Amino acid sequence: MGNSNDSFFGANADLNSKETKTIIGIDFGTSGIGFGYYHGNQPASDIEPRDIKFGHFEGQSLDDKMQNEIILDDKLEKVLAFGKDCNIFLCQNKVFNFHHFRHIKMNLYHRIYKIKALNSDKEVDIEYIIKLILIETKKKAIEYIRLKNPNLDEKTIHYVITVPAIWDIKSKEVMIKASLSAGLIRKDDDFSNFFALEPEAASIYFGRDNYGKGWFHDYFVNGINNYILLDYGSGTVDIVSQKVEVINKEIKFKELYPPVGGDYGSNKINEYFMDRVIKPLIGEENINKIKNELLKTGKYSYWIEFENDIETKKKRFNYITQSRDYFEINCQFFKILKIDIQKKIEKFNDSHKCEWRLCSGDFNEYEICFPYQILLDFMEELASKVKDLIVPILETVEEINYIIFTGGASLNPIFFQIFENFQSFKYKNFSKAENPEAAIALGSVLFALNTHIINPRKAKYTFGIEVTENWDDSKHKTGGIKYFNKFEKKFKCINIFSKFITKGDELRPDQVIEKSYLMTGSIAKIKLYRTEEIDVKFCDEKNLDGELKIWKFGEYIIDVGNDFDSSSQKTREVIIKMKMGGTFITSEAIYCKTNKRAFTECLFE
Repeated sequence: MGNSNDSFFGANADLNSKETKTIIGIDFGTSGIGFGYYHGNQPASDIEPRDIKFGHFEGQSLDDKMQNEIILDDKLEKVLAFGKDCNIFLCQNKVFNFHHFRHIKMNLYHRIYKIKALNSDKEVDIEYIIKLILIETKKKAIEYIRLKNPNLDEKTIHYVITVPAIWDIKSKEVMIKASLSAGLIRKDDDFSNFFALEPEAASIYFGRDNYGKGWFHDYFVNGINNYILLDYGSGTVDIVSQKVEVINKEIKFKELYPPVGGDYGSNKINEYFMDRVIKPLIGEENINKIKNELLKTGKYSYWIEFENDIETKKKRFNYITQSRDYFEINCQFFKILKIDIQKKIEKFNDSHKCEWRLCSGDFNEYEICFPYQILLDFMEELASKVKDLIVPILETVEEINYIIFTGGASLNPIFFQIFENFQSFKYKNFSKAENPEAAIALGSVLFALNTHIINPRKAKYTFGIEVTENWDDSKHKTGGIKYFNKFEKKFKCINIFSKFITKGDELRPDQVIEKSYLMTGSIAKIKLYRTEEIDVKFCDEKNLDGELKIWKFGEYIIDVGNDFDSSSQKTREVIIKMKMGGTFITSEAIYCKTNKRAFTECLFE
């Protein structure tokens, strides 16, 4: 990693210069990938949301995204198809030896780092697949920008990639490594602000685009400028609560509550439909039988068409009154089953009013008709879980009257109606952000142009390091580890947790917290810890269930040598500095006598 004092865009880059610069922001979504870009020579401070464009490709509608899927050859080396071309490949190509990966992002939310292809048992590191997807995305983005700017120099492009605010550190590290391998960032860059958090990016775009006009302006000038932004995507729901401020004529976004969320995105409806309707209807064993038979006969595309049909019908479900109607799912591959499907339908109808029928036509296709009420029930269940995330914010932060939706699911009016009917939100106003599908990608470019625009954030955890102190029975006997230091000839407590930041504290991008410690010996191992507790005394404290309250998330070593001035000198001063307010935590140890330094960078949560 680069020096922590360098600019995110490299030591020599100046975004306020009049030289041409290109910023590409990639919204790496669960179902789709979008990108926004700026190419020009305006000073960064003068660039407005309208100056940033959303990339489009052949066959895409406005603000649509590329499909987040890829097909590789048998050796997992060659890309056979990417994005929308995967559907074409599956329908037209009869190649048997390929590996299909689709919607893999949610594995990172669930901390799954080894994944299998949808059509095989081939297991592979998720980082490798993400790298290949990013390479293809990079190619398409550059190809698109070059159509309008033929002289684009790839070496001048600076990327920012979006991730859910609720991901853990390990998942963000996977994205960093994949991005390095894909060539989105260079090893000599300081990419401590390479990430833009998805709901923050959407909020930046929304706030910058609406400030000074329309209802948002009226809301702002009345002094009630606190709001919740709900990024309702395909995989996750990410929620931030922010306040818009103008400081020295510059718009800033102050975080009022740490980001919250969960795996309640719209794809959960598809999952519910499979788990609660299709599997009980025909049996999980029969589903596996169907898949295996389709793979053997080269008709794997039938299953993908089935899944796509569920997605299409879900998107077409737009109004509550429609719940009295039925939707049809194409299930032509059921013809391969040696069982009486009709009897299974009749049994299932006891609790679900479904209708099985054999369609007339050239292809003699099978279809099952289901009431839209099933989808409505699933939507209400998901919305209720999201409501439970929002209520604590409303109870903690005063004067929030607006809840703003963005993300793909925000396009569905049913979610608006469901949320408006919740008693908890009776007096709240709901609004859809402009360009909800593109807002994250476009906002990520704005973030890259001014990484201090979120100022301050709230500490999601309590952070600190492990230190050693002289043993004190009154302080340490309840949980400290007693150790005799032969060098100092004293008993020490070696597992003290020394806080730098307390959960809920405000963190500013340039804020550096500094503490001085005394060390013995020639080598010090600095261990970084975080905890959800506010007051933890020891690094191995446990709760009543015997679980650790605190987790180590990084460490580094400073070797100061044996340079004591006299035999009576037993300790030496080391200063620990922690910079907390960006998307990384930068921690540095400085040996005061020689100014010798050691540092590490850890992803911020």
